[in-house]
Amino acid sequence: MNYTFNSIATCEMCSSTSEHHKIMGQRLNQSQGLFPKNKVGVSVSIMRCEKCELIFSNPQPIPNSIQDHYGIPAADYWKPQYFDIDLNYFASPIKKPENFSTQHSSVLLNL
Repeated sequence: MNYTFNSIATCEMCSSTSEHHKIMGQRLNQSQGLFPKNKVGVSVSIMRCEKCELIFSNPQPIPNSIQDHYGIPAADYWKPQYFDIDLNYFASPIKKPENFSTQHSSVLLNL
C-alpha cells in the first residue's frame, strides 16, 4: 500500500488550531484486535476538535491508488462468521421495572 500523508494543522470545520485538538486514540488500516501494538500497518491518530467536536484522522492517509485502499475482495473482508446467527441472543426477556406505570403516570399526564 502506498499512501501520502496530509498533516492537519487546523480543523476543517471551524479552523481552530492544533492546540484545540485532543488525541482520542490510534486507528490501523486493518482490524486491530485485542493487541493492536502487535499489528503492522498504517496507523493514524484519531483527533477531536474541542471547539466544534469534529472527529478526524491526523495525518490523513491519501492512497496513491484507490485500489491500495479499497481493493480488498469482498470475500476477504466479510468473513462467514460475521453472519452467524445466535438463536438465543434475545432469549432473556426484557424486564419491565415494577410499578413503572403507577409511579410515573402523574408525570406522563402532566406532559
